[in-house]
Amino acid sequence: MQKIPFLLGLLLLSSLLLGGCQSDDSANSNSTDTLIVNQPVVAVDTVDSDGYPSSDIVNTYPVPIENSISESYPPVSVTTKDESLRFTVAEPLFEGSTSVSGTGPPASIRIVSISNVGETLGVGIIDGSGTFNIALSRPLNPKETIAVMLQDGVSQAEFLDAPGATDIPMIGFVLDMAVSATP
Repeated sequence: MQKIPFLLGLLLLSSLLLGGCQSDDSANSNSTDTLIVNQPVVAVDTVDSDGYPSSDIVNTYPVPIENSISESYPPVSVTTKDESLRFTVAEPLFEGSTSVSGTGPPASIRIVSISNVGETLGVGIIDGSGTFNIALSRPLNPKETIAVMLQDGVSQAEFLDAPGATDIPMIGFVLDMAVSATP
C-alpha cells in the first residue's frame, strides 16, 4: 500500500523535472509526445469513482491575470509635444525661390540648406503675429532641402518639445524642414 504514494511522488517529481509532457492527439491519429519546457505543473488530489485517491497533473502556466495593466520593459516614457511651439515652412516651396515664409512662436531664426550641409541662406525673426518672411542669399536649387533653425543655441532648451524638432548630425537642431519642388 505504501508503493502507491511513493510511485505518485516519483511521477510528480519526474513531471516537475521534465516540465510536463503533453500528448497531441488532435493533430493526427498517431499519438506523439511533446515536451513542454519550463511549464510548471501541480498535482491535484482527487477521489476516483471507485473511492480510491488519485492525483491528476495539471499544467498551470501561463497563469491568466485579470485586470492587469500591460507594461513594457524598459518603461516607455510618453512625451507630449507642445503645439504652440510648432514651426512651419509655407509650402509649396519652389526651386528658384528667393524668400521663405512660414509660422512659429516669436524667435530669432535662420534658414539653412540641409542639402549643402548647413549653409545659412537667410536670417530673420518671427514677429508677435507668429509669421516670418525671410529673404534668401541665393535662389533655391531643384529638390533642395531647407530647414528652420534657431539663430542662437541659448534659446534651444525652450523648444526641445517642439513638434517636428530634431537634431541632425553635422547640421544641428532643426525645427521644420521642406524640399523645393519644380513649378
